[in-house]
Amino acid sequence: MSKTRILIVEPHPVVVMGLRQLVQQQPDMEVVGHCLEAANVLETAAKFQPDLVVIDTAASGLRGVELSQALLEAMPTVKIVAFADLEERTAVVEILNAGASAYILKRSMPEEIIHALRLVAAGENYVQGNLLRSLCPTDREKLGLSLGKGRNELTGRESTVLRLVAEGHVAREIAAELSVSAKSVETYKTRGMKKLGLISRPDVVRYASRQGWLERLRRERREFANCTDGAALSRE
Repeated sequence: MSKTRILIVEPHPVVVMGLRQLVQQQPDMEVVGHCLEAANVLETAAKFQPDLVVIDTAASGLRGVELSQALLEAMPTVKIVAFADLEERTAVVEILNAGASAYILKRSMPEEIIHALRLVAAGENYVQGNLLRSLCPTDREKLGLSLGKGRNELTGRESTVLRLVAEGHVAREIAAELSVSAKSVETYKTRGMKKLGLISRPDVVRYASRQGWLERLRRERREFANCTDGAALSRE
């Protein structure tokens, strides 16, 4: 399987290091190079021929919008991801209108960054939830974005399966609890992990913890157990 080739344009070496490490952990992506200054981007891109360029929107020497336009003029098939500090509607609209495919905040969780990169590599646009909701309907339509439930959002069954996986249950246990086949459980699990950009069970556990899934699931089970015990006592 060919890997998505990624070029990072970011003036802060520590951020470059962290993003490179995150990407290199993925089996379907690789960082082919990085630029600390925008002035070197076109030359570096021509050398490494990336599929996707992650651009700090405040890269020194050239604004992200202008850099995106210059890159797309030189390499029309390259995909651009804006990597930003600003959580502003105008910044999102401006860079996406310039040709970028996604707008990701630097403070995002690692799995969300990877999820966005995979979507862009597959030819889709991506803007994070709060920023997406801040866009007016006309902007969303023009940029090909939607608030509706799409193919990259978990279904109820996918969510339930991933919660149980995070809690430590194996496929046959989940299948028995949900009254489905083990094969169906594996399908829900694989599909859900792919949507979220997760690779392993530890990834699922970390995601579940951040979402508050594990505590909620334990609370629901405690409540169910209390109800069951109460019903048993009343019969006695």
